[in-house]
Amino acid sequence: MPYKVISADGHIESHASLWTNHVAEKYQDRAPKFGKDKNGKEAWIVGDHSQPIGIGSHTGGLPYDQMLEKNMSYRDAKGNWRPGMGTGEERIRHLVSDGVDAEVLFPPVSGPRFLKVGILDKLGDKEAYKAVVSGYNNWLAKEFCAPAPDRLIGTMIVPETGVDDAVAEMERAAKLGIPAVCLNMFPNGGIDPKPEDDRFWAASLDLGMAIAPHQNFGRGQQDAGDGPSDMGSRSRVIGRPTKCMASLVGTGVFDRFPKLQVYYAEADMGWIPFHLESSDDWFLRFYHDRDIRLHKLPSQYWRDHFKACFLYNPSAIKMRYLMGLNMIMWGSDLPHATGSYPNTREVLDTLFRGVPADEKKQILVDNPAQYFHLDPDKELTPVEI
Repeated sequence: MPYKVISADGHIESHASLWTNHVAEKYQDRAPKFGKDKNGKEAWIVGDHSQPIGIGSHTGGLPYDQMLEKNMSYRDAKGNWRPGMGTGEERIRHLVSDGVDAEVLFPPVSGPRFLKVGILDKLGDKEAYKAVVSGYNNWLAKEFCAPAPDRLIGTMIVPETGVDDAVAEMERAAKLGIPAVCLNMFPNGGIDPKPEDDRFWAASLDLGMAIAPHQNFGRGQQDAGDGPSDMGSRSRVIGRPTKCMASLVGTGVFDRFPKLQVYYAEADMGWIPFHLESSDDWFLRFYHDRDIRLHKLPSQYWRDHFKACFLYNPSAIKMRYLMGLNMIMWGSDLPHATGSYPNTREVLDTLFRGVPADEKKQILVDNPAQYFHLDPDKELTPVEI
């Protein structure tokens, strides 16, 4: 049957043993390992550096009173992979059992996302770093998503070693069939845009690669913190990619690339109408003094070039007309603690109560299908639960 629900935000929280064998043999000894840190907690380890897995990342599906640090693990008490932490085949079964037909998959907060927040310095070897990034992307395309690429929509990791490397890896990933790219920094590898980034934007359009950062990229991502240990700082900016949006608009990216669009996963959306109003107001008041030259109002750049998704954010549904229906997607956030698994059917019933069927379909199917180049009417890969 065709799609009825597409989650535009999920995470692969997979054990190192599932993917590091795809790293080039020459660099296998430099690939992240999984073990325990000095405090005895399960952690990703690179050399002398470690990052414990996070409670928000590995407790999805547990009752609230069981979301405890002691329960952080890839496996449950019986030794089985927890939902969202095993193979692609297991992931599909968990999705379908929860009423979700397909899912856009972002890199983990633990594990491979560790590659994106300073591991280059930890490895101390640029080529080893790029090999580990390529290994993750190889596994994503050739193994994890391969059983049903119409249901498992992967987003690639980008090396943060300059635009040339970023474009080359994106071209390679596109040939593997990966449809989207998850930026953590700007294509130049830094926290701010640079003119050479234009080569990346042009290549993404030529390749048909969807730009899909998770919450933020660049300076805003840096401000958000590096992981679960920074939840205090993350909570202040989570879901609000305003710095990133302003950088793209203010440096004329969309004026040079009018077909470019950017999708921010897990941004939540109740804040957006206010942001659009205040952005226009401040621009009109101060652009003369600051000598800011835009071709159109900030709110119009949003409507023409940005999309976002919400998790459990009823105000986003209530204010959908203020944003534009074509800008809105929804995500289950499996397997994170903020997600809806295993209660997605009930959550969606609550969120969309009273919403016309065509508008519900646009948010849950048409918008993500259009953005990630899916056929909304195609029969899907069959699944046995």
